[in-house]
Amino acid sequence: MEYKRIGKTDLKVSSIGFGAAFRSGITEDSPKVIRKALSLGVNLIDIAEIYHRGRSEEVVGEAIRGRRDEVVIKTKVARDHLKYNDVLKAAEGSLKRLGVNVIDLYLVHHPNPKIPIEETMRAMEKLIDEGKVRYIGVSNFNASLVKKAQEALSRHEIVADEVKYNLVEREIEEELLPYCKKESISIIAYSPLARGMLTGKFDKESEIPEGHWRKRDPLFQEPNFSRALELVEILKKIAENHDKTPGQVALNWLASKPEVVPIFGASDISQVEENCGAVGWRMNDEELQMIETTYKKLNL
Repeated sequence: MEYKRIGKTDLKVSSIGFGAAFRSGITEDSPKVIRKALSLGVNLIDIAEIYHRGRSEEVVGEAIRGRRDEVVIKTKVARDHLKYNDVLKAAEGSLKRLGVNVIDLYLVHHPNPKIPIEETMRAMEKLIDEGKVRYIGVSNFNASLVKKAQEALSRHEIVADEVKYNLVEREIEEELLPYCKKESISIIAYSPLARGMLTGKFDKESEIPEGHWRKRDPLFQEPNFSRALELVEILKKIAENHDKTPGQVALNWLASKPEVVPIFGASDISQVEENCGAVGWRMNDEELQMIETTYKKLNL
């Protein structure tokens, strides 16, 4: 496993993190899946109070019991809990469910224009001052909102922004990524495999069942779907060169960026093992150029 620092902090995290949203559902094996990630060197665990109504935090707490010093915990306060007292209460709830004394990285999950960011950030700073949170960040904030959140702080800094970022959805490269690089703010990349698109399990013959959530996803609708598949074919070629999978190539592309930490999800141990195989190797310049050339011509 490779490691990097979050922003200007002393948080040293694995170059890929484990996302404990458990979108396929929490099972009795879920704690084992987390522990497998830890055993392979993953130390960043991403959760949120809204995931399974707090149950995900409880599962993480169970999985890390007795191993707290091995883990960097990142959880998030919901957009409906951004008033001053609500933030403080939400943090207490997360601490209790996790069974820990401090949250390493506490993020505002989504911006809420109905609540002044200044009020939210006053509460976030209080949590740091009280020793209940080490560092603070945001999620789903564009560049202007990150700047506004930072300006609302008087004693501390925004150290991370968690946003959607992958090989086919790269909107953050226009403004947010350059801004965060300039300000030494880390990007935590969710949906690094584009909801499965970049794993190679889809092709032009794939049929998505009616009513499935992917039917509503623009990436899985034409012409985006066929265009994205062209890039997946390139990933397959690169994967063969390294005895890897397309998904591992896609994760490697993100993890190799110093300022980016992709978060992967997994419902079983085999998925954890595959995703952890995305690091510890590098694509060459020719392969990286193949990706860029293909992406630019697709007009995604």
